[in-house]
Amino acid sequence: EIYNERCQPPWSHEELVFKVRNAFTYARSQAGIKDPATLFAGAAPEATTSQWARCASEIDISRIKPRDWLLGYRYLAGYVTLTVAPGGVGKSLWTILEGLSIASGKQLTHDPVRQDGAVWIYNTEDPYDELERRIVAAARYHKLTRADTQRLYYTSGYDKPLTFAKYDEGNRPVLNEGLIGHMIGFIREKAIRLLIIDPFVECHQVKENDNDAINLVMQGFRRIALETGCALGLVHHSSKGTDANSRGNAD
Repeated sequence: EIYNERCQPPWSHEELVFKVRNAFTYARSQAGIKDPATLFAGAAPEATTSQWARCASEIDISRIKPRDWLLGYRYLAGYVTLTVAPGGVGKSLWTILEGLSIASGKQLTHDPVRQDGAVWIYNTEDPYDELERRIVAAARYHKLTRADTQRLYYTSGYDKPLTFAKYDEGNRPVLNEGLIGHMIGFIREKAIRLLIIDPFVECHQVKENDNDAINLVMQGFRRIALETGCALGLVHHSSKGTDANSRGNAD
């Protein structure tokens, strides 16, 4: 009776039972999942003064810590850094050099090493043999020893792409929670201080012009950085242009 108040013409009892039974049998989502109370659960704090806002006069200056920089002012622990440049200018080799710098504790770029530690490079574009060529070439050029490279970890996603997020059957962006959990576990196990994802475009299967989807992906990366305290670097391509149209092109 309740359903047929808004169903015109109303269904018979048998028709309604058939549809409800099918909905229960082939359900793709949990019942009530689209209820506003479920949709916005935990989205806002309770309406108490201390939870809604803090008062500036109560700031304890003695508890304020300096920013936790790792390499110059490039990578900040607990935050995501984006490196953007056109293709073919050396972004991947540059980030490998930065990783070696932090792993070895030796300044290899113009940025000084503020904190050394373990580094994990997850390259989704190149196979292992190419990554090893680049790592060894950079290490040899800067006369690094095996001891200098023992805290640099690298993973190739060339034959097994990293899928951080994709669309579900309802065309809604969904994070790969299992992958996030595994990455957090590895970062904690190896005490990783910097995680580099190279390139960003190949770590997900959502449209880069879909702001909601990309924001969801970034929420996942921020969660990794916050929960582990590591710095996270994303390498991203800007659009490719010819000499005629590249100057002044903000993309």
